[in-house]
Amino acid sequence: GMAFPQAALITILLGIVIGWINGLMVMKLRIVHVIATLITMTLATGFARLLAPTGIGVIRGLPIGVEAFARSRFFLRLPPAFYLMLVVVAIITIIHKKTLLGKFTCAIGGNRTAAELSGVNTVRIVWTLYIISAICAALAGITRTSYLSLGDPLTGDPMPMNAIIAVLMGGTRFEGGEGSVLRTMVAVLILTCLNAGMQVVGMPPYWSQLVQGLMLLFALVVSAVVKEKIID
Repeated sequence: GMAFPQAALITILLGIVIGWINGLMVMKLRIVHVIATLITMTLATGFARLLAPTGIGVIRGLPIGVEAFARSRFFLRLPPAFYLMLVVVAIITIIHKKTLLGKFTCAIGGNRTAAELSGVNTVRIVWTLYIISAICAALAGITRTSYLSLGDPLTGDPMPMNAIIAVLMGGTRFEGGEGSVLRTMVAVLILTCLNAGMQVVGMPPYWSQLVQGLMLLFALVVSAVVKEKIID
């Protein structure tokens, strides 16, 4: 019975809370970042499945008009979600290139100890990044739910792997310190076109997983080669 804007706002606020918890576990409790985010992802998925009707696994009866966000035709016959994506990319690019937060982020990724010795508050910066990341994840969840017109706790299962592949293909070093938002977006478009193409030709799902694994291997090899050349 809740309107879509209110439901979306609650989702974003929940993302902020989860991002804050991730930052707490990593920066204060010293839990390995992969484990910390895996914990919150598992908990969130478990709670979502508890909310879904038993035996169905999905939540229907969403707010009226929820599908319009990702499916309606807006300016140039593109949905509002597309323009939200452009806004988010622009904001993150500006943060990365033009703000102290972006510069400190690259410094921490390049050498955290050196950044701390230079007076950078690494705890505050990394904590902020976890919150920003969680907000973006919440927006992605809103968009995905709008596109499907139902709540499916498992619909995002393959997305972490796609995100890792896109980031590495976009030239971001796995160790941190170097990356590009725009190059990552190009990698996202390549992955999207590849997955859509395999679906159009009717390739089985396991072929998609195989291709994604090969692309991840390729991205890691390229990253290692580039790193070795930089060191040499």
